[in-house]
Order: sequence, then structure tokens, then C-alpha cells
Amino acid sequence: AKETSITWHFRNADPEYGEFQAKECMNHLENSVVSKRPVEILVGKKCLEVRPISVNKGEIVKRLMGAKPKQWDFVVCAGDDKTDEDMFRSLRTIKRSVAGNTSGEEGLNAVSTSVGMGTNWSSMSMRLPPYYFTITVGPPDKRSAAAWHVSSSHDVVEALMLLAASNNNAE
Repeated sequence: AKETSITWHFRNADPEYGEFQAKECMNHLENSVVSKRPVEILVGKKCLEVRPISVNKGEIVKRLMGAKPKQWDFVVCAGDDKTDEDMFRSLRTIKRSVAGNTSGEEGLNAVSTSVGMGTNWSSMSMRLPPYYFTITVGPPDKRSAAAWHVSSSHDVVEALMLLAASNNNAE
């Protein structure tokens, strides 16, 4: 998706001026580009991204998993940005179709399940295939379509180690 989008990062700018310029840029883009082209604007962490509507991480997940997603025993998608939410939603939809669950019960969570030391990984998502996991990184109150939540990238590694240990114990 990075090859088909334009992203303006303002992480190193003066915080107030960067936010002001981001709002100005977004207004100009909405008035001159979005209304005329099939693109969308995403506001991320100190960045603005303009991308084609049909090109996002969710579409990439669909393409990577292909027409036969049952062929994949284990999938993890982790991320910390709004651009990752498409990926989480796509994997959730694929998981439902593979598992035969179309109830939609796993909607956008106000707070995803927290993962950390001592976490009980014996939830339903661990016992029944497909083993597809979505992990968002950020503050505990972050809204996300991901099923799991961790506070830092270090915690993602810890969660992967717990998943690996869980798999080793099952064998």
C-alpha cells in the first residue's frame, strides 16, 4: 500500500504548528482531491495519508490469504495505527467465513482484550481454528477492531512467545 499512497509526516515539527498545518492540508485535500478522485484521507500518528479507496492493508491481507484462507494455520496481524484497522477488520471477516461464524459478534471494541504476563490464553480463539489473531498496540482505552490489545511493541513479542508456548504445550 505504501507504493500507492502519499503520506505527510510531521512528527519532528513543532507540535502546535504541525497540527495546524495538518488541518490546513486536510481541508485543502478534502476540497480539491477527495471530492474528485476515489481516494481517502487517513489521519494517523502525526501523519496524513492519501490513498486510493481500494488500496489498504485490509485488501492486502485478502490478497495474501487468497481464495483458500483455510490453507493458513496461523495468522497474526499487529499494528498501532489507524491504517491497521482495515487489516484487523479483514482478518476478522476472513476468520468468520472460515469458522462459519457470521454473527458479527466481534465488532469494534471499546477496549480490546489486554495481553500481558499471566494472560490466560485458553480463550475460545485459542482452542478452535482458524488461529487468526489481531493485536493493536497503544493505550488501554484505544478503540480498535483488533481482538487483542498490548501497550507496546515489546508486548507484541511477549504475546507471540505466549502463543508459541501455548502451541508447544498443545503438542
